[in-house]
Amino acid sequence: MTVKLLIRLLPGLLVLGFGAAALPGGSTQGLWNRERWLWADGGTAVRQRLGAALVAAYFAVEWLWGTGELAAQKLLALPEIPELWDTVGATLTCCLVLAKVLFASRYSGRQLLVSVGLCLWFAFSHMITGYDPIANSLCAMLLLKDVDLRWSLRWLSSSIFAKLAVHLALIGAGVFTAGWAERWETGRLRADLQFGSVNFLGIALAQMAILWLALRPRFKLWHLLPFGAVLVFIQQVPNCRSAVIIGLGFAVLLVLARCLPQLFAAKPVQALLCLAAPLVAAFTWALSLVYDKDNKLMAAIDFVLSRRISLAYNTFGMEKLYGNQHFFFGQAFISDGFYRVDNSYIYYYYLCGPIMVALICLGFVLLTYRLLKQGDLPLALAVAMFTVYAVMEHCLSPGLNMTLYLMPIALYPNAEFVLTLQHKGPPKEERSLS
Repeated sequence: MTVKLLIRLLPGLLVLGFGAAALPGGSTQGLWNRERWLWADGGTAVRQRLGAALVAAYFAVEWLWGTGELAAQKLLALPEIPELWDTVGATLTCCLVLAKVLFASRYSGRQLLVSVGLCLWFAFSHMITGYDPIANSLCAMLLLKDVDLRWSLRWLSSSIFAKLAVHLALIGAGVFTAGWAERWETGRLRADLQFGSVNFLGIALAQMAILWLALRPRFKLWHLLPFGAVLVFIQQVPNCRSAVIIGLGFAVLLVLARCLPQLFAAKPVQALLCLAAPLVAAFTWALSLVYDKDNKLMAAIDFVLSRRISLAYNTFGMEKLYGNQHFFFGQAFISDGFYRVDNSYIYYYYLCGPIMVALICLGFVLLTYRLLKQGDLPLALAVAMFTVYAVMEHCLSPGLNMTLYLMPIALYPNAEFVLTLQHKGPPKEERSLS
């Protein structure tokens, strides 16, 4: 099964499963608000354990399957092994997502409508663009419904750490090479440790560190020592400036929240956090259109954002961007034509159309709002930083943007099983960081 087939089948299967569970005798009582397991409403304990197992398996396959592919290629020297491994891995991932969504998640009529609408939109966008990360991001957004959030995010962080540990061990054993090289003629010597790219290695490790810090029951200043060590590793090995910036930004916000808790309880600050995505999108769009390399302030902002402003400006000025675009719905993805712009708010405008960009901004806004409302301030700060990271890398990719896994919090705000880091449901006041 491919991800293309999965997202086309999913809306119909969701409706069939809900109908089979909700209308066994033709009754419509509680259809809109009461959550039900699909196909047959019952077996809660078994389905919850099944959901946890499927999520754990998904993260293990997502992060470690590619390592097995590389090891098979190096050790067996059989070129057909990676192709077969890719096919099996993609099929396994799709089956895990399908099983979790259809057999280990509960839906009310309202939640079903949201899920089906989201599936239809992403399937439509994928049909036009042919861009697989769109489908992968949809799978990530539906995965964590009705599972323990802290446990799931620990599995995600642990899977990234396991991949790093295995790669380092295989490099030490001489199976892999570290991949040191000067890339893109920048003069910076960088290594990807066989993660696929230096930027992917950098953000993978940054996400691992951010999750570790955000999941601390009580944040202490000494937690910054191991966190900082990871950032130093990112700077020295993949030399990924964008990942370091995101990590440092998150740490600064967390320290400020610990020292000035009243500041982050203020409505204007919370509103600023919630509106970070549309504000960042508008600011970077405007700056990319009027960028002047001789303006010191613009040049400084461009440097901080890892040259993403000048990259977009140069693309705007050199050629007419992607002339086959349909205004609302984007155009077909061309592998050699869409690498020039990394800013998600610009990139997805040309690839998927302005509706997708509006949905991305809305998703960030709703997710941050819900996290603040239920008291998960560390995760809200992480989401705010990923709205900035979206300027530097494409955000509709689960490997680059862990906040996609948090989207059930925004999509299903009244879910019976609350996705929160709190031990006893969402408190009335924000979690203390002191």
